[in-house]
Amino acid sequence: MFARFGATAAAVIREQRLEACRKAMVAPRNTPRSLTDIANQFGCVDLSVFSRAFTAAYGVSPSRYREQHR
Repeated sequence: MFARFGATAAAVIREQRLEACRKAMVAPRNTPRSLTDIANQFGCVDLSVFSRAFTAAYGVSPSRYREQHR
């Protein structure tokens, strides 16, 4: 099914997790939460792996993204 769209199940899951993290990082209720806590909530247990994946997907590091959208 995913092959028809040029994707894999793992890639789609990764995109969904990154998008959920992105939204959570800028949600006002999450201001006091750390990026590590937010990443862990969505299954990203290694912050360096999360940071590389986020930067590749959005062109900016998670911390920079959060600063820009506060």
